[in-house]
Amino acid sequence: MMVQFVELLEKLEAAEKNHIEAIVKLNELRVNAKRDIIVYSEELEKMQQKKLYLSQFIELYTNGSLQTNTIGGIFQSPKSVHDTILSMVDSLYKKEYSVSFNIFDKIKELDALNTNTSYPHDIAWPIYPINSIQTFFDDENFRQNNGFPHR
Repeated sequence: MMVQFVELLEKLEAAEKNHIEAIVKLNELRVNAKRDIIVYSEELEKMQQKKLYLSQFIELYTNGSLQTNTIGGIFQSPKSVHDTILSMVDSLYKKEYSVSFNIFDKIKELDALNTNTSYPHDIAWPIYPINSIQTFFDDENFRQNNGFPHR
């Protein structure tokens, strides 16, 4: 009878050990599932934002308003932007100033509107961070794509 009791305790101990291992695995799987759900929900949000952007782009493309939305509808291609910049530089060399933009007046206007006291002038704050360099001087691919040299 004692031998049977010892065998029963051994079986009970083995079953308890298996049960504890199963609980630990289940807990690990639950934690991993929660982490995966968070990652997938973030990815789903990114995909939904990309879908919205793409649908807006397709709508602009089908309406033919992509070209009119570039730089305020003034320029149609990088070549025309480059030509306009060259003509502006030429007029500056000739001291023909036809621009009505006055930086000092704009700074005064911004100071009047500025409620952010942590930075003195919004006009001096960068609009976006630069993460990488997309082209370099005398880049042959840039010249072929845009029709003018990058200098």
